Amino acid sequence: MIQHLNSRMSILVNLRSRQGFIEMLRVFRIQRFNPEREPNQWVDEYTLEVNEDDKILDILLKIRDEVDTTLGFRASCAHGVCGSDGMMIDGLNRLACQTFVGDVPGRKPINIAPLKGVPVEKDLIVDMDPLLDKVKSVNPWVVAKEHKAGERELLMSQEDFEKIEDMTKCIWCSCCTTSCPSLWSDSDYLGPQALVMAARFILDTRNEDAEKIIEKVGGLDGVFRCHTIGNCTDACPRDIDVTGAIAAVKKVLLQGIDNEDKFSNIVWEKGDEKE
Repeated sequence: MIQHLNSRMSILVNLRSRQGFIEMLRVFRIQRFNPEREPNQWVDEYTLEVNEDDKILDILLKIRDEVDTTLGFRASCAHGVCGSDGMMIDGLNRLACQTFVGDVPGRKPINIAPLKGVPVEKDLIVDMDPLLDKVKSVNPWVVAKEHKAGERELLMSQEDFEKIEDMTKCIWCSCCTTSCPSLWSDSDYLGPQALVMAARFILDTRNEDAEKIIEKVGGLDGVFRCHTIGNCTDACPRDIDVTGAIAAVKKVLLQGIDNEDKFSNIVWEKGDEKE
């Protein structure tokens, strides 16, 4: 059944019923964009019979496969590992595959929109290249000049690994960066995602090129453009303390590097940046 309401499209879709779950009607308002049509922006409204444990990704797939094949969005693993299905759900950056209908309380409409602060290519698909280019610009890899390929793997102590373990969970979904008001107002700012990767490889005791990363993040568009707003930490689907990781980089820049015991003076724990 299709009804047109105030230039929006209302579609009633029945999801398969599952025993033990209470079905309900929920309205999903999806922000659409198509550069090849006029007007190129609009909102489609879908009314679906759903359960609280239905994932937003499952609903998007249902709409695309059975109702509107033109709906565009990214998705891959569907298990919160690939990071490809980041979008704004009910005003917050989330992964569609990790967000349930029940995560949005009440019966109010659930608004779904593309990530903010980056160009939209189609519907919920944004251009990730500018964000990923910023990550690559900080040299997010280990450089071991004295280590030859084929030799024994580079080792680090458990204590040293625990300093960077939280940061290694990053899946490059960009939920943190696109939730940052500093990036919205200054597109040249490296952003939280790139700075987390910088912190991860600055504090990696195996990396002999950490100083180059420090130079890259110490400029006008680098780490001190962060104002500790905290949106990035709240948005991270992997529960990384993003502001804490950025604080660790600030400490490196402000305290300097102890060459005899590299970065031993940098102490960072989750929740460290609460200034």
